[in-house]
Amino acid sequence: MDFWMNKRSIEDTNKLYSSMMKKYTSIEMPGQYWMLHHIMPESIMYVPSYLLAAVRAAELGKKIAELYGENWWELEEAGKYLKNMMKDGANINLQEFSKLDSRVFLKEIT
Repeated sequence: MDFWMNKRSIEDTNKLYSSMMKKYTSIEMPGQYWMLHHIMPESIMYVPSYLLAAVRAAELGKKIAELYGENWWELEEAGKYLKNMMKDGANINLQEFSKLDSRVFLKEIT
């Protein structure tokens, strides 16, 4: 929206995208990536929200392992915790498990 509302140039938008990705994910990403979403559908990088979701999913996995152990999926209590968090109409408190710490996600994929 900022691109259209503020009549940004492509170059300005590239810089803004790159700085925002670094600020909010701690991942350095070329600014041009925002223009590639329509040709990179299989890439985790194609939409910023997917990358943020991947970071948060990794953080949630870490939190669950801390609460219930490495074999958390075997425990009914862990299932109840997740089910309660993800039920229809749930108001998920992201601060309970997420600090948008990209290191958790990067450790998972490297």
